[in-house]
Amino acid sequence: MYEKIGWFSGYFLGLFAVIIHLISATINKSADQNFLKLYFISMFVRFLIVCLLFLFILKTTKIHEFSFTVSFIISYIFHSVNEVIFLNHKLTN
Repeated sequence: MYEKIGWFSGYFLGLFAVIIHLISATINKSADQNFLKLYFISMFVRFLIVCLLFLFILKTTKIHEFSFTVSFIISYIFHSVNEVIFLNHKLTN
């Protein structure tokens, strides 16, 4: 039971991280001159948010840590690849 909760929690945390990145990228797209500055600041903030959520979930719940971690990594990579493809398509059109 806890293993399934770990898998789903990891998957949705990875999805949440990519959704935050997608929102941030669409907001930063309009800032031409300060794009790199805003992008790196938002990347650092997103990294902190995801790390804090990751640690919070591990410390406060009784889920299976291994399945949670593996699911998060797989989900994050999968959604990040889809996001890069989507953003590349959107920015080139």
